[in-house]
Amino acid sequence: STAAIGHLLHHLKPKACHWIQASATGYYGDTSQKKSDESSPNGHTFLAKVCKEWESIATISSKTIPNCTLSICRIGLVLDKNADAWKKMIIPIKLGISGPLGSGSQWWSWIHLDDIVSGIDFLIKKQLGGIFNFTSPTPYQQEKFNAIIAKHYNRPSLIPTPKFALKLALGDAANELLLNSCYAKPKALVDAGYSFSAPTLKDALKNL
Repeated sequence: STAAIGHLLHHLKPKACHWIQASATGYYGDTSQKKSDESSPNGHTFLAKVCKEWESIATISSKTIPNCTLSICRIGLVLDKNADAWKKMIIPIKLGISGPLGSGSQWWSWIHLDDIVSGIDFLIKKQLGGIFNFTSPTPYQQEKFNAIIAKHYNRPSLIPTPKFALKLALGDAANELLLNSCYAKPKALVDAGYSFSAPTLKDALKNL
């Protein structure tokens, strides 16, 4: 689909365009406790390889289009009351049966949907090209992330889900989606002057 958009724009030959390309913080792979920004290297996981190919196609295609500004948005875990991830996450929390996934020490880089929308609007208005991590400036380790939400709903957050149980239920997807760690900082957005509407999880919970 990305290559098809590039092919279309190349033949339409617009006088100018601003290409907003979605990607994911999965680009960095499992970074353990290291912090990543837009200059950090590509990882070695399946999702990291997918993101690299995805971004590469957009980059190559955009170069064939005159006056094309390309903005690559590496998006973290998106929080919104209608998002599937949030709906699945909140059920065990409200039931009081949530807690650490695996060790719970893995970093989760997240962002509220409102900041994705206003962040993209910011890039368009400022005509900013390049790579941007679309993550809040305050990532959390999964155990704390879960505990903050549980506290908001006056629920405990004590029941761990062992690593082997997650792998038994989800296979390799458990690593890619839940157990891998990624502390991705939104350095490029912050340096450009973007102000987050939900910089912390407590801010996001007011809306969620």
